[in-house]
Amino acid sequence: YSQSKYKLFGLFRVLKDVRLYIIGVQNLVVEIDALYVIGMINKPDIQPNATINRWIAGILLFTFTLHHVPARLHHAANSLSHCEPSPDDSEEDDNYEGWNDKANSFHVQVTNPHFRITALLRAKDATVKDVKTFLKTLNPPSHLEGRLLKRFICYSTKFFI
Repeated sequence: YSQSKYKLFGLFRVLKDVRLYIIGVQNLVVEIDALYVIGMINKPDIQPNATINRWIAGILLFTFTLHHVPARLHHAANSLSHCEPSPDDSEEDDNYEGWNDKANSFHVQVTNPHFRITALLRAKDATVKDVKTFLKTLNPPSHLEGRLLKRFICYSTKFFI
């Protein structure tokens, strides 16, 4: 992963791991040295199946304030994310994706569902409605004749009801 994804996943993991200790905490402040993570959380990509959006959805289950601390002032905490695992470390359940799916009930909401409807989109919608009517009644649209009618019937064979 890139550095930004690494930092975002780190925040996701930490919140998941300490969730029992922070639930109900008022005015929780999370300090992070990566300013871009704040932007990633506030403006996620609209692609709903992106792994990063799943992490962001998990992060947004918690109520907290992200506070940027420059890396030069964040040495002690930053070194924790770079330490190698010790042989004495216990095995942990790291099913982060499963926890996120269960907590969010597989719900993904597009952040900006509005888009401009053009004349081309309206025409395509009308064609699909004509196909639906044709497949239900077997009566072709009255405004089509000749080659256009043949093309429409051929196009309609790609659909079923």
